[in-house]
Amino acid sequence: MTTTMRALALLGLLLVQEPDVDALLRQLSDESIAVREKASAALIAMGEKIETKVKAFIPGAGAEAKGRAEEVLRRIARTRRIREVLPPVKSVTLKFKEASVQEVLDSFKSQTGWPIEMPKRFKRAITVDVIDVLPLQALQAVATQIGRDFAIDGERVLDQDSDIRTFDRKDKLPTRVRFVEFHATAPPTLYKSRYAVVLSRIVQQRSTSFSATHVRAELSTRLILPPDLKPDPSSELMVDSFTDDAGKVLFDRSKSTEAFPRYLGGSQCDANFAFPDPDVRALSSVKGRAVMRYLLSEKSISFESPKESIGGKRPFKNGEIVLKKWENAGAFMVVLEVPDAEWFQRECGLSIRTRNGTTHPALVLRSGRGNAIYAQFELVEDEVRSLEVLFDRDFFVDEVDFEFKDVPLP
Repeated sequence: MTTTMRALALLGLLLVQEPDVDALLRQLSDESIAVREKASAALIAMGEKIETKVKAFIPGAGAEAKGRAEEVLRRIARTRRIREVLPPVKSVTLKFKEASVQEVLDSFKSQTGWPIEMPKRFKRAITVDVIDVLPLQALQAVATQIGRDFAIDGERVLDQDSDIRTFDRKDKLPTRVRFVEFHATAPPTLYKSRYAVVLSRIVQQRSTSFSATHVRAELSTRLILPPDLKPDPSSELMVDSFTDDAGKVLFDRSKSTEAFPRYLGGSQCDANFAFPDPDVRALSSVKGRAVMRYLLSEKSISFESPKESIGGKRPFKNGEIVLKKWENAGAFMVVLEVPDAEWFQRECGLSIRTRNGTTHPALVLRSGRGNAIYAQFELVEDEVRSLEVLFDRDFFVDEVDFEFKDVPLP
């Protein structure tokens, strides 16, 4: 190797070497704000492997460097938490010819870690050939081969209709993937990132009045989530626009002041709309968004035994929260007095915690007159231990756009 080649090789090694952590830590107190900002960004990018050094640096650091080092640790911890609540998307490969369903699903389970409930009374061998696809796509390929659809059940608390012969009431039903009978032909489905968006229902209604034909349609979109994801109830699935096959825009959320249905905290968005042209035969476009919010951290204030805590006060921000009402009226009805009701409705949350440790978010949360907050919770059989006021909530937002094209009307 020539001297020039050795020099180039050494230069290459130097270029790929990571920055010196100690040098970057010293730069956190540099006179230049640009140098400090660049050092902070470099440390954050290095991730968890430098946490020990950063923690050891903090006690002897000046105020500026200490604050920046603490922010580096917070940002690294936040990145780690994002990986926990939103694991990287896995790809699945299933290449089987005349194999048993058990064998195919065992392979799927080993690649995803998803809990699978094997379909019963299915003995025929199947052939599946998918390479590096999203897990939900692979699951749909298996379901198609066995002539069924699939459903994903999230973890939930047993209610009075559950089969107590099978489950202990103190337990939760496990998250699982199961196969169900087809009720119709397979609906249009889009696979976006880690999710699937399904145009689950479209119904056309025609009526005549004064010799004029009127056409309306009902449409439902549904979001399917992997079983290992737990988005916050404030997540949204919404339809943003419809266009018919004549190019007429039936609805455009960005240009309309009309309230339009959207999903909050569930998995379906329903819409009812009119066609200006009675001869319409299809929707050329259905556009929408899934805005999924994953909770990274939050703080809470508790009202223990809320039924006995009416009138109780808790310090909160620059004031206090007062529990004004707790009532069982077919649902738990709660009224709070807060320092700023509009801000509270926008930025905070409420939940109840039961004796077995499960939490139930508010079904309704709205501001009222003065500084009142009104909330409603579903009735739970287990004893309510506390009312939790949730604030300083940090979310990671995963937003996915979708568009169905050339959707025929029934």
